[in-house]
Amino acid sequence: MVASMAFAANPVVVNLVDGNSYYPSKTTTIQWTVTDADVPDDANIVLGYCLVSSCGTTTEIVDDNSMTFCDDIISGTSQTCSYDWTLPTGLDGNYFIDVNVFDITTSDDTNDLSANNYIDTNAGTSVISYSNSTFTLSGVWTGIGTDENSGSEQIHFSTSRLQKCGSNYSVYSQPVTLSIGEYTICWYSTDGLGNTETAQSSITTANSSATAMVNLIPVILAALALVLGAAFILLVVRGGEVDGSTVVLFGIAGIVITILVYVASIII
Repeated sequence: MVASMAFAANPVVVNLVDGNSYYPSKTTTIQWTVTDADVPDDANIVLGYCLVSSCGTTTEIVDDNSMTFCDDIISGTSQTCSYDWTLPTGLDGNYFIDVNVFDITTSDDTNDLSANNYIDTNAGTSVISYSNSTFTLSGVWTGIGTDENSGSEQIHFSTSRLQKCGSNYSVYSQPVTLSIGEYTICWYSTDGLGNTETAQSSITTANSSATAMVNLIPVILAALALVLGAAFILLVVRGGEVDGSTVVLFGIAGIVITILVYVASIII
């Protein structure tokens, strides 16, 4: 914790923010104590932040000139004050959190900086890729949340036969193969600090050669039945007299039709 020098009439400010902490994109509470012998109720409190590596001017979090967060400061008494800060998106790095109290009566102010507040409000990004009826999910994570919590990034996904996301998500670990049909696949990533990516969705139709062949089994059987039926009709027309060459011809035709249907299933 880094504090500026306090002069005789300056307020005494102690920043209670615990450094060496990690903050994701959520609300965190900034706390501090202030003591001043002559501070009036209309003293000004300014909270701000800046990167430790390049802290010239702080970015203002809030300027409280109505003492909303400290109510009435009693002369000579230490008072604990607080403010709930909703972290903005896009922060990533090691930050100072600054508490500055300005005594309007004497124009004196004191600030106290809390260092090593690691803030990462960036969610990861994830994408989907397909290979026949199998889909693969992959993600890219950057920032403090991954640097300090390696191995804790995850992708969550759901599959549904309806044109909307399913209600039950699973943690993705390996490529997923779908049975034949149309699916809505939804997914999102999370990082080590709990930053959550906006859910994405994709509609796909699973129809690999293997599943297509299963669907074409009735067609194959129908083709064989057609060939056998034609042979039977010919047999009846000829009064039961069919030579060997005719039987062979129909057998070959049946085999050819079966092969053609199988090749068609692979192409599909």
